Formats: sequence, C-alpha cells, structure tokens
Amino acid sequence: RYVYTALGLRGCMGVAMAVARRFLVAFCLLSMAGAVSYDYWIEDCSPSSGGDFPRRRLDPCRPGGKWDELLSRCNGYFGRECFQCYHGELCKEKQDVQNCSLHAGVHSPVAFDEYWAQFAGSPCSNVPAGFRLSYQFDTNSVGGGMMLEPLDKALRELHAFIENAETEGYAIFPSLGATQGVEAALFAVSQRVCMEHNVDKADVFAQRPYYSHFEWIANFSLQTTRWNLNADPAAPTTIEIVTWPNNPDGRKLQPLQPDPKLRVYDLSFDWPVYTDIETKIDEEIMVFSGSKHSGLAGSRGGWVIVKDSKYAEGVAAYIANTTIGVPVDCQLRVLAHVKHILGGESKENRVVPFYDFMGNMTRARFAQLEQLFTETEEYELVNAKAMGGLAWVKCKREGYSCQALFEEVGLIGFSGLYYGANDSYVRFTMGLPDVEHAIFVQKIKMRFLDGPLPVNPQSHLKLRDKRNAGIRSFP
Repeated sequence: RYVYTALGLRGCMGVAMAVARRFLVAFCLLSMAGAVSYDYWIEDCSPSSGGDFPRRRLDPCRPGGKWDELLSRCNGYFGRECFQCYHGELCKEKQDVQNCSLHAGVHSPVAFDEYWAQFAGSPCSNVPAGFRLSYQFDTNSVGGGMMLEPLDKALRELHAFIENAETEGYAIFPSLGATQGVEAALFAVSQRVCMEHNVDKADVFAQRPYYSHFEWIANFSLQTTRWNLNADPAAPTTIEIVTWPNNPDGRKLQPLQPDPKLRVYDLSFDWPVYTDIETKIDEEIMVFSGSKHSGLAGSRGGWVIVKDSKYAEGVAAYIANTTIGVPVDCQLRVLAHVKHILGGESKENRVVPFYDFMGNMTRARFAQLEQLFTETEEYELVNAKAMGGLAWVKCKREGYSCQALFEEVGLIGFSGLYYGANDSYVRFTMGLPDVEHAIFVQKIKMRFLDGPLPVNPQSHLKLRDKRNAGIRSFP
C-alpha cells in the first residue's frame, strides 16, 4: 500500500485524530507530571497490513526502548539497544540513576516520538520500487525541478497557516537538513560578495552564543567564506547568520548587519513547538529544518526559502553540485509529516493537534525546570522564559566549569565554549524521550542537592579531543 495520495498513490497518511483538544492538552500536561502512562504503538505499513492505514500493536520495549521493525528487536538511538539508563530483555531493567550517565548534549529530537507513537499513527513511508528513479532535474522549471511539486505546495500552505515565514514570490528548495540549507545560502551570498567586491572570501559571523557548526561550515565546507567573529558587522563583505530563536539560548536576535541581502536566517526553531510565533519573517534567505519541525533528523529533511533570483540560482547550483539534488524518499517523508499535521488543523480556532501537543510538552518541561532553578542561587536557567529546544544553563560557582559540575553527577552536556561563550555555561537538549527527560530532571536535582565537586574543576570532557574528532558539528 503506497503512501501519497497527492502523487496519485494510495495513501496511509495517518490515523484521524479522535481526541478533542482539551483532552489532548490535559493528557500532555498530566504526563509531564507522571500522572498518566502512555500506550506506545508500533506502526506496520507493510502491504500485508491491508487497507489505507497502518496496522497498530503495542510496543513491547516501552518505556525503556523502542521496537525496531528493521532489526526485529528493541532499539534506542545513537547505536544503543535501549534508551539511556535502561537495559535487559525488552529494555525493562532500569539502572540506579546515581550510577548511570545521561548524555544530554546532542539535540536529537527523539521527543517527537511521544506524539507519533501515541496519538497520530505515524505517516507511512513505503515508496514504490520504480518511483522516480532518475535524477531529479528539470532545466525548464524553477529550482531545476529538485522540489517535488506536492511538497512545494504543502510547505507554502504550512507557512501560510503558521504565519512564520513569507513564501509569496519566493522559490523553495529542498535540502539535506538545515545544515545543507545554510551551506547553500552562504554559498549563494558569498559568491555575489566575492564577485562584486573582488575579494577571495566573505567574512561570516553570528552573535554569541552561536550554533557551533556555523564555524565549521564557514571555514571548511565552503571555499568562499571564513569564520570571523571580529569582522565589521556592517561591512559589505560580511555575512551574518541570524538564528531565530537562537541556538542555544532561545533569544530572538536583531541583526547587526544592516543590509538584508547579506543576512541568512536560520529559522530551524521558529515553530509553535518551541516559541510563540510573533512575526512573519520575510528575509532574503530563510532556512528550515525537518528535524526541528517534526523530528525528521534521520531523514535529513529541510528546505530553503529564497527571494532573490540570483541567490536562488546559487542555492540550486550548490545543492545540485554537492549532492545532485535531494532524495525523493526524504522529500516524501517530509511531505507525509506536513500533510498529516495540516490535516489535523481546526480552522475555526487555529488549533493543530500536533503543535498543541508538542508545544505543551515544551512548556511543561520548561515550567518544571524553571521551578527547580528557583530553589537555587548557584545555577540559572537562562532561557526559562524564551524556551526553545535547548536548556542554556549558567553556573555561578566560581572556579568551576559548568560542564564539569554536571558531569560529576552523571549528566553530560556541551560546554559554553563550543558556542562562543565561556565555561560557566552548559547546553542540554530538551528533546529527550519522556523516560530520559525524567532522569535528566533527577540529575539536575542531584546537582542542586550539593552533589560532589569535580576533582579537576576545569574538566571539559576532553574538549580538545572532541574538537579534533569533529564533535563540534553535533546539533
């Protein structure tokens, strides 16, 4: 049974939402407090399941892991057979929290599965073996034919509904996540800068604290850019990356570069899941991430919205020449998610169950953390009000690395040094699955209850080795 009715194929776009909004919100909030246990479902989208909808059965590995249909066993993520601090047959054994380490630095959006596995019925992703086997190029169409037309239409409908980005008069290009989207945007802008001002490289910067991978992109992914935090932000050879809301601290930054044609907007977190949508962004180049929108990190889905026709040509050229387009399988999965999400909207009161559920999860998690941080004067949750997908924590205990302080209780985050800040900050993800997030909260409490101090107060979990290994590129 094939997926996408928009493509003339039989669809299994997900089970219709039967839960009213008030019950959905209450269920989410109660679950955050531990008052409700979930039923987690496995979706069978194989032809043998029959009908247009996936067959469902309870997941035997929950809550300590997730059944993997491909491996026919329990699985966690990042190569683990179970979620962190769980082990044993069907992941039913939980380690003592004091004796297990929780890695919470990388923002892998596993929390989205709390929605897909409970309420929605995950959109199926079976693709016919002979579907669009050729390279995806059409020299007579905008963007070289790289974007599937139904996906282009769905994304425009999505942004029009959310009102977070203008698409009227813009071209939209698929990308392999926001990473390739930012690369393509910088390539397009820097090409113009270098030609117009006769320079070899354009300077690139972002306001501190910044997403660490920008530095890697500017210095190593492209030949026409260099990372330069000391560049004149208003110079005609300087490109600013504006992350809205900012990664890692959730602020909505005003640009320092006055020329809009020299700004690239990374809007990966600009969704109701993480923040209030306050304005419709209409910048020259805007980059979005499928992983931050609905959890498609493993599929590497993303898109770039471009106004200027010359920039559009540059974005298309970069994507065509680096990866020969974006896989149709990736685009189809993004399309399935977007169509499912829009299919649940209530136009009368502007409620989308997906955003309602995930947004309430984010607010509940931040509210819980904010309450914890009010009980201490030595630690600060910097983005308690701004929220976002990450927790940006400041440690006020002098002489100690913030990362090292939390490592001592088995909670692993990323030092503020990665993000252009100092070592009094540490970044944690807020995208863990429920059972891991509960352990995360317990670890925070352990630190606050005067946990042990590190022997080496400046330990950064071998920060130098991590940099050499390329770990700075983690999201």
